[in-house]
Amino acid sequence: DFGPSITAHCRNTETAMDDPQTKQFAEVFASAEYRYSILECFKRYLWALMLYFRMLRLYPKFWVGVSIRAAPATFRTRLNSVPTAFKVLWACLGFPICIPCRALLYAWQPETSALKTLEDSQFRVEGAAKGPFHRFAHGLYFSLVATLAASFSWKGTNTARDWDKRYWRQVISNNGNFAPPELGQALCSTKQVTWNCDLPSKDVVLKARFSSLGHGDRFLTFGTDFTTKEEFEHKCVEHLHTIKGKDKDQFLILERVMPDKEFGVHSIEIVTAKTSAGNVIVLRTAFMHGSNTSSSHQCRSCYVVDPISEVIVAPGQWLRTRAAWAMDPKMPIGYRLPGVRDACAAAVKMHTDILLKDPTSLTFIGWDCMFKEDGGVVWFEGNPCNLRLASIMCCSLSSMKAFASLVSF
Repeated sequence: DFGPSITAHCRNTETAMDDPQTKQFAEVFASAEYRYSILECFKRYLWALMLYFRMLRLYPKFWVGVSIRAAPATFRTRLNSVPTAFKVLWACLGFPICIPCRALLYAWQPETSALKTLEDSQFRVEGAAKGPFHRFAHGLYFSLVATLAASFSWKGTNTARDWDKRYWRQVISNNGNFAPPELGQALCSTKQVTWNCDLPSKDVVLKARFSSLGHGDRFLTFGTDFTTKEEFEHKCVEHLHTIKGKDKDQFLILERVMPDKEFGVHSIEIVTAKTSAGNVIVLRTAFMHGSNTSSSHQCRSCYVVDPISEVIVAPGQWLRTRAAWAMDPKMPIGYRLPGVRDACAAAVKMHTDILLKDPTSLTFIGWDCMFKEDGGVVWFEGNPCNLRLASIMCCSLSSMKAFASLVSF
């Protein structure tokens, strides 16, 4: 268990943004080092290692299991069958030694690495570490911290529910927030389209109901890709035929909500967390923009935003992989993004509502939203945020210590 059930004082989300821990994490992330270097990779690896041993000491049963699950496949079955003493020995010695070996393999065989898979999925190959030494240093940090982040973020996860876009859309609408209207759905298995309403004369997005990182998404422009329902259905079925490995997957047909023209395609990423005290706080807020496509997954710039003052406090170059693009001169440090504080308060309210209904649900949630053309906010989804946790929980010694004090099992 991650600690007490949601506390009574947390149910009043009007004062959620005044929580001392929200302020603490805002200050911690503002002071972190965001420039990439091999030395910074090793420092973050060291802090991640310290976090691992701290969790292992405080909650040995759970974290010995984590180390076994993260072991190479050839060892995993044998480790599960050996006496407890050997499992603990593996957790203390074998697992930390395994991580550098894995990073070394990734450095000289990048085409088989999990890092390359992540880079490809994020369209960020050109921003990734180059050369075997850089890849080794980055892989050393990433391999360990991604394992730790997954162990934190997947605590309380219900896979069938938490990767379901329709579930999150329901959470969003139940709390009085706006999500893109659902026009219909399409099934890969039957290649059939069903409608909830008439097709509007607007752009449309095909969104895989159970997917992540934008896999399977398709943007269709009214007047270019289609003008009638029949033309749209033809394009939709064409797209379904290109989907591999998702023959039973359902696609949601959503009306595309246009972004604020000042920012273009962008995304506001908010991570909320249930603390060991039982209240929900904002752990981190990021703003991504600079995409030259219809998808925010190709945004070239990322900024850390103070959720209280709504100002940009630092570049976010460690969001997923190293992505060291220059900051937009129109959005310098100190640039204010009005509306971020209200969006963060809404995210806290939604997370609180989930925990009130199911106290064993997700402890960490990553929320995706965007400023609309009319200045309001449109919400897309929530998700288990292991990749986002991996980028932030050990970005500095102070962030590691603050994160360690945040959770309990």
